[in-house]
Amino acid sequence: MNALIPLADFWRWIGNRSCTRAEAIPVRLANRTTTSRSLNPGQSLQCVRGLVWLTSDRRKEDIVLRAGEAYVPSRQERVVIEALEDAVVQ
Repeated sequence: MNALIPLADFWRWIGNRSCTRAEAIPVRLANRTTTSRSLNPGQSLQCVRGLVWLTSDRRKEDIVLRAGEAYVPSRQERVVIEALEDAVVQ
């Protein structure tokens, strides 16, 4: 059975739903490869394995993360992640 819901009611319903945090999907990076990611305030980017270099559009300095280290921005930003060796980030 299909039901039609007025668009305003649909968005009100979506807005009132509580969202659970999704598990971060690990991304494997070969040595010297890059990827980019948008991060929200408080969202963690963790280096699970290897060594990565982060460049952000909001920071003057770059960041290097080793396995087990994480970066958590205080505001929304886009980061470019380069693997300095084979790495996994999430």
